[in-house]
Amino acid sequence: MIQVTETQQQVLEQLLVELAHGDRSLWDDLTPPARQEFLKIMDEIRDSGGSGLLPGDSHSLDDLWELDYLERPPDIDTFIDDPYYLGDALYGGEDWYGTPIEGGQIWPNWRPILREIYNGQYYQIVFTGAIGTGKSSAAQIILAYDLCRLLCLRNPQQYYGSIRARPMVIGLFNITKILAENVNYAPFRRTIMMSPFFKKYLVEERWRSEKWIHIAGDKLRIALGSDAIHALGEDIVAGMLDEANFRGPSKPVNQVAKTYQTVARRMESRFMEAGRVLPGHLILLSSKSYATSFLEKHIEEVKNQPGCFISSAALYDMKPWTKWSGEVFRVVIGDKYHDSRMVETDEWVDEEAFDVEYVPIEFQPEFERDLEAAVQDICGKSTHLIGALFSNTRAIKIMADRPDRPGHPFGKQVIESNANDPTDPTFESYLDPNKLIKVRKTPSGPKPEPLFYSKAGRYIHVDLSKNQMSTGIVMGCRGEPKVITRIDHDGKEFDIKLPTVWIDFFLQIKPALGGKINYGNLDAFLVFLRKIGFRIKQISFDQYQSEHSQQFLSKLRFDVIQKSVDRDDKAYVALREAMYDGRVVGYDYPPLTDLRDGELANLVHDIDARKVRKDDEGSKDIADCLAAVVHECVGGETIDTEGTLSEEAVDYLGMLSASHGRMLDEERPDPNQRASVPGVEGDHSWILGDYKP
Repeated sequence: MIQVTETQQQVLEQLLVELAHGDRSLWDDLTPPARQEFLKIMDEIRDSGGSGLLPGDSHSLDDLWELDYLERPPDIDTFIDDPYYLGDALYGGEDWYGTPIEGGQIWPNWRPILREIYNGQYYQIVFTGAIGTGKSSAAQIILAYDLCRLLCLRNPQQYYGSIRARPMVIGLFNITKILAENVNYAPFRRTIMMSPFFKKYLVEERWRSEKWIHIAGDKLRIALGSDAIHALGEDIVAGMLDEANFRGPSKPVNQVAKTYQTVARRMESRFMEAGRVLPGHLILLSSKSYATSFLEKHIEEVKNQPGCFISSAALYDMKPWTKWSGEVFRVVIGDKYHDSRMVETDEWVDEEAFDVEYVPIEFQPEFERDLEAAVQDICGKSTHLIGALFSNTRAIKIMADRPDRPGHPFGKQVIESNANDPTDPTFESYLDPNKLIKVRKTPSGPKPEPLFYSKAGRYIHVDLSKNQMSTGIVMGCRGEPKVITRIDHDGKEFDIKLPTVWIDFFLQIKPALGGKINYGNLDAFLVFLRKIGFRIKQISFDQYQSEHSQQFLSKLRFDVIQKSVDRDDKAYVALREAMYDGRVVGYDYPPLTDLRDGELANLVHDIDARKVRKDDEGSKDIADCLAAVVHECVGGETIDTEGTLSEEAVDYLGMLSASHGRMLDEERPDPNQRASVPGVEGDHSWILGDYKP
């Protein structure tokens, strides 16, 4: 009998093509009974007048699938559209925000991509590009379809030549098992829970293991977390890793990436080299805005391999062009030698020498606001992994150019201090109080208070110096909200209120020649600020030599914490976004704001390491203080607030919840808790059990 794969039509088509070209290799490999079966099918097709290898052309062909399958597996389009499979999960209802969904929850441009994946011999898939293109949705569909085809088989291990005693594994990669449950498994479970096909296999049971979920009498498993995947790597037939959850160069991140590559090589050696049809797919998701060297190097290594499929699309390419007006503007994509830039209307550009994107005009405001971020988020293109933090220095000028407020409140831009000089002036002696405070008359007498936001709590950050380096101090508070206009993934404008940050002062203190900074004067100055009416909500120090100051100020009932902006780039990303929005109200302070020599203009953002550093010759002590104060004032919030869930994971969970009705806040996954079944006490989860036809 012919050993078939997913559909016997494909095998017969391949055999006919080979015979037509004089190639007898597949025919020669068939046993005599298999050759007789093939000839019988051809006779039936001829006698029925069939025009091709379609269902109904041959009764023998239609019956062949019953040899290996409990159910005949659907094609990918039927799987997506038919309510028996994912039709109800992917169509209709409202999105997370109550907006009616039109035409389903997977963009039509994904259809040819999914068809190509399942018509080809691919085992490894990379979905990258812009944010919001539906990569997570497509990956969930692929995993569900792989699982569907495996569940349709009578014996998946026997069919694919695996050891019968070992279950086949679908791996959900993440740094921890809890993250794998909530970020990876929860949306997958929500998808299959709405499918009548999968519900036939669903059995509610307790977890049998800390590492995996059992499926179909332990024929299949879903492995969660990097450790489980590493241990079961030999048996993995499908899996997914979303690199948005693996930011930075930490050891767990590198270990997960290494495990992913190891599993990919094992899948290749077990199935590709043996010439077998692949039972599933290994999927890597990553938006260009989250790209790291692992992703870039991985794509470069596998892009020419026959078993690897790579899709990198812009936001406007995946959504129908009918959504856009048709008017476009051009953007030259930067590289390590050139910066990205918007092209003038009549400007000629050599498109053979440069990568030029034609972007719908609806997105132009986002490119004018933050060009490099828009290139990544909207065009889905990689820019150089190391570059200026502020590619748009206009944001620095906007923060500094504030004629509606007083300028620098100290008599000197930079104060020198000498701890060895008993006559060293106090820091407050340099202060012009009229630029910082006012005196209000009260029944008990004159009372000083801040000129602006008199009742607001102030945040102060102090970046202490090392050796002969300078110390920075910045004080600020949260201002009134500002309405910011954004562009959504459909190119439509929407408004959002975000907090502004009022900066009272920047100050740089340098040690006098041959001396050291007088930290006693620094502590006294911080106490003085409270005496003149400022409500000091929090004082933060970097960790260098700050223990004495922290103890002294804590005894005076100041809230003192340690805060370093050098560990990652979160504080600086929040600062950049707030400055691009014009939400940081500062003043012109050349050591910080000068567009040539100031600290902000010379900050370098290492996207791969997720850190911000100074250039080789500059400093960043005042910039560190500004980033820390802004980060505290806005509560660490940015438009792309970084939490446990990646943006696409959050969007996907919200999208699926639409079919259940709008999901309440308390129903959203908690990254610190195990996934559970509503209404069931104890440690439970839906798992897939035996199906008896």
